[in-house]
Amino acid sequence: MSTFGKQLRKLRIERGIGIKPLAKKLKVSHTYISHIENGRATVSNEFASKIASLFNVDKEELNLLSGRVPKDVLMAFYKHPKEALS
Repeated sequence: MSTFGKQLRKLRIERGIGIKPLAKKLKVSHTYISHIENGRATVSNEFASKIASLFNVDKEELNLLSGRVPKDVLMAFYKHPKEALS
């Protein structure tokens, strides 16, 4: 299970929301939610942001958990690679 999927499941369960009601709120299939939670599907930045908004959590943290690095961090890395790696 991906870290993002684990976090999504944790948030969903903590708030007492089933997979089907969550899928309906996000306008996706419950199968897709299940696949995300089990690490068999990835999510876009946009979808991670929708989840963050729905659960009122930090979208950057969720994006990091989904394997995405914020653009400002990437730009800093590209501009100063030696400093980033030291």
